Amino acid sequence: MVIQNAIFLDIQMPGIDVFEVIRRRTVERMPEVVFLTAYDQFALRAFEAEALNYLVKPVSEARFAATMERLMNRLRSTERAKEDERLVVTTSRGAVVLNPV
Repeated sequence: MVIQNAIFLDIQMPGIDVFEVIRRRTVERMPEVVFLTAYDQFALRAFEAEALNYLVKPVSEARFAATMERLMNRLRSTERAKEDERLVVTTSRGAVVLNPV
């Protein structure tokens, strides 16, 4: 079973902002990120940084529930993709299925 992570981050945090966190860690190494912030002007930049969603405070219960559903769908999808990830190599003797290490 593949364990996936998610994180809810505000734009401004003590000493660093979320974009610097993503830059330092790199997008590829970040868990699923949901921005939870009072600042709507950073939404485009957040999605360019591959945010799963962008919630502006105060967040309605319906909007939060929709975000959680999207998050769960993404995590389930990622888990299935990891389980199904195989490489088929055709050789002169036939096809060989390789599982990633």
